[in-house]
Amino acid sequence: MYKIAKLTFEAVDGAQRAGQLQEQVENYFSALINQGRVAEYMLMQQEGALVAIASLPEEDALSEQYDNKYVKRFSEGLSVHWELIGEEAFDSHVCTCQCPSCFLLDANGKEESPVFCGDCGGEVPLYRVPADETQEHASLLGWQQAFQAMITLWCESLSDRFTRRQIEHPASALNREGRRLARALEDRLNKPVYLYLENPLGILMKKPPLRHCPACGKPLTAMPGEVWALNLCHDCRLALPQEE
Repeated sequence: MYKIAKLTFEAVDGAQRAGQLQEQVENYFSALINQGRVAEYMLMQQEGALVAIASLPEEDALSEQYDNKYVKRFSEGLSVHWELIGEEAFDSHVCTCQCPSCFLLDANGKEESPVFCGDCGGEVPLYRVPADETQEHASLLGWQQAFQAMITLWCESLSDRFTRRQIEHPASALNREGRRLARALEDRLNKPVYLYLENPLGILMKKPPLRHCPACGKPLTAMPGEVWALNLCHDCRLALPQEE
């Protein structure tokens, strides 16, 4: 369940103009979003102070222990007070597993993070995933946005062939980037990371599930457990639905 926090910002020396303070706070939130610590936020003026209402994946997401160089840079000269004020009304499942056996990379979910636990099926907040050399997850979030934009374009373009191929073909530019990101995540997590291949026509046409990997042609293996109804290619690190 996502948490709702209220943050109040003031300039430490009191010398910043309102526009400068707002710009710095927006940069501060951009850094938090690129770490996966904030899903979304809204700024407002309240009794002369700059206040934000933000959605957090977990209650400790704003803890200073997770601050990277960008958060530290944009918080200089700021006094930040925050408190939890509630939970989102919509249910969400955030992973609490201590040591998942594997992970799934899926950009088309409603969740903010595209990384999911292979054991419980819960969303894995990105600030708990080791970042790359930039100390952020900007590349991963950019790929997620591009994938969701491609889904939207496919839905609104009467099932265009190009967008469909980008979504479901393992050799498309979009999925090549997804596989590259999955491999990079696997190197940092030291656990298998599978890219979930979408099939936009599966529900509409009731296509039979694939029995062989679309990339290498080897037989697929059913993912163990009852959380995911997926077939896996362990060599290509691809995951495909068992029933469509």
